[in-house]
Amino acid sequence: MKKLILILLLLFVAQSFAEQSPERDPTRSLFPPDKIMENSEELGLTQEQKKEVHEIVQKLQPKLMEYQEELQDSQKLVSKALSVYPTSFSKVEPFLRSMFQEEGEMKLLHIKMLLEVRNILSAEQVEILKSIK
Repeated sequence: MKKLILILLLLFVAQSFAEQSPERDPTRSLFPPDKIMENSEELGLTQEQKKEVHEIVQKLQPKLMEYQEELQDSQKLVSKALSVYPTSFSKVEPFLRSMFQEEGEMKLLHIKMLLEVRNILSAEQVEILKSIK
């Protein structure tokens, strides 16, 4: 029974963060740094732009990794709290809130990185990426 409850909760969380339709995806006009670098020739990236992309990723990557570790720790606490039978929502809720907050912070930082990277590009380069996407 405990495993079933845990599986149902995890499915719910996974489904709520699963890929959204393009119309509902707020990041659809942003591009991952690796995609930009993979298409650097087609985009006509300058050495300065490549350097700036690299610097942004290097600057924010450690914080993203930190959030990832914190999120994994929170997920373990949620799992542990849910494995206790019987348990009440009030006992699990603080762990869930912490997990969702860390997940939100990680997503915000990721979007910040994507925005900073996109802002390095010219309008023409953004249009090229949109056509590649």
